[in-house]
Amino acid sequence: MATVSLVTLAGCKKKAGGSDSLAKMEGFQKSMCECKDKACADKVNADMAAWGTEMSKTADKNAKPDPDMAKKSADVMTKYSECMTKLMMAGAGDMKGGGDMGSAKTPPPDQGSATPPPAAGSAAAKEPHKALEALTKVPAKATTAKVGQMAWVLRGTAFDSPDSFRVDVDEVTAIDGNTVTTRPVALMASGPDSWKHKPNPDERPYAGLPGLLVIPARTVEEVKPKVGDIVWAYIGNTTTPELTHVKAVEGGIVTYEVPNAMKDKLEEKKTDLIEPYGKGVAPFTMVAYTEGTDTKTMTVLAISGDKVFGYEFGGKLVEQKKSAVKPLTPVFKDRKVGDKVFVVGEAKPEEIKEILVPKELFKTGVFTRTWIELFDKATP
Repeated sequence: MATVSLVTLAGCKKKAGGSDSLAKMEGFQKSMCECKDKACADKVNADMAAWGTEMSKTADKNAKPDPDMAKKSADVMTKYSECMTKLMMAGAGDMKGGGDMGSAKTPPPDQGSATPPPAAGSAAAKEPHKALEALTKVPAKATTAKVGQMAWVLRGTAFDSPDSFRVDVDEVTAIDGNTVTTRPVALMASGPDSWKHKPNPDERPYAGLPGLLVIPARTVEEVKPKVGDIVWAYIGNTTTPELTHVKAVEGGIVTYEVPNAMKDKLEEKKTDLIEPYGKGVAPFTMVAYTEGTDTKTMTVLAISGDKVFGYEFGGKLVEQKKSAVKPLTPVFKDRKVGDKVFVVGEAKPEEIKEILVPKELFKTGVFTRTWIELFDKATP
């Protein structure tokens, strides 16, 4: 299903229920700013994403945004992002680089069974996290990663919430048959290794992970990307890797850009861990599949027999038959006003009304689209 810009939806005052949408966004912003830990922030993010998806089903794509309403909604989302960023930087949740996990507070009652991580140095802090129940049902298969190697892994979060997933790069610390134990890594913030990821012995490990979903990670020096290549970039402070294109390569570090939360400009980031976009139905590609009347996308991590395993928005594990998915090939290219483009699951094309950032961000009616969302032909 196509992702909708919440700011543009709220900005359509008359036809998209702008006032109601703005009030709803203000509620999400208030909830985010009241969060004390990452489990809470994850839930608010998931709730807002689900609401945005429902809104997109009935939005009038030809409606013109109300400038005043659009500005108000942008201000709300700016505050939302600021609160979320402060929470992450404070060390809550799965932060990299040695955040004080002992300072995390107990989640509010609406966080279900999520529990705060134990204080650093306590006996409980040394006990591995158990694999989420959904991961225990993945077919038994040995990993190709080695002990001591960094690997992509789909696992739970520091709060052990049963419905919270992450796709991270961890250090493999033990292999027991078809299951693996991994440990989060740290992102160097300064010095000669700035922007590089290193093992972090202070992190609490994750045990019982299915070997099928523990995939050797590669550094920029191993991949040897070129400027313009489409890659998955690992940065550590996002729930899943970011699909992007290489802006620059220097000293074993890739520089890339992604849209900010408002989808009105780009943010520059750097990393030493990337994976090229694959071909066809293969690891590190996106595929489309249907669920009821909806068309959804997933990122493939592994294939076993006739089954494809990967994750959807937010990192949640997805399993589909290989025959039920169709490969998607993102295209990073120049587009112009008036071009007809397609988004996943939509049979009718949208027309580009405005170019916000060349090749990167486009307006199609009330929607702000990233290049990743746009295709030249109708997708499955």
